[in-house]
Amino acid sequence: MSHKVSAHRRSIHDPLVDLASKPGISGPSAASVMAAAVRPAILKVMVAVGILAEPLCAACGEVAARVEVVPPGQLPARWRRWSRKHRQSFEQHRDQAQWYLMFAGVTAGNGWVGDPVSAERAHVIIEAFRRPYRFEQVHAAELYDDAGFCEPCDAAYCHRHWHLSDTGYGRCPQQHGKSLGPRHGPAG
Repeated sequence: MSHKVSAHRRSIHDPLVDLASKPGISGPSAASVMAAAVRPAILKVMVAVGILAEPLCAACGEVAARVEVVPPGQLPARWRRWSRKHRQSFEQHRDQAQWYLMFAGVTAGNGWVGDPVSAERAHVIIEAFRRPYRFEQVHAAELYDDAGFCEPCDAAYCHRHWHLSDTGYGRCPQQHGKSLGPRHGPAG
């Protein structure tokens, strides 16, 4: 059996070929215009993707910091776990067209709504928190406390394992020191 379909047979089954063969409709552009009008359009839709990163403390395995980038129109990763009060606050104070950074660092964070960030800044943060987490890449995100990372150790530590002073200066378990307090607002 042949797999070729005659033009006559195709016109019976394909309304576009049938329409293009009608008097007054001619040329390849007429068929392509009708094809676009009759067949459903296939659109390439780019969905913005955020990130939830929770580097673990090298000393105890607990979460050292929480970094979430929420794309426009989307909800945080753990939305279903939030209380009704926190959901209402988020919905009331958030611009749906904006990217948001939600951050909980060693000493402070930026709350349930987070801070609006540009798409470019969101991309930088997302790239900085690709696994495996390393100080050099995390530092590129320019968070005030580097999400709990110690540069010489190339590891993150939680609040319990950064020995903090009242000024926000801390020492890791290996006694390397750095400022962990906010300098320019919670997310730095």
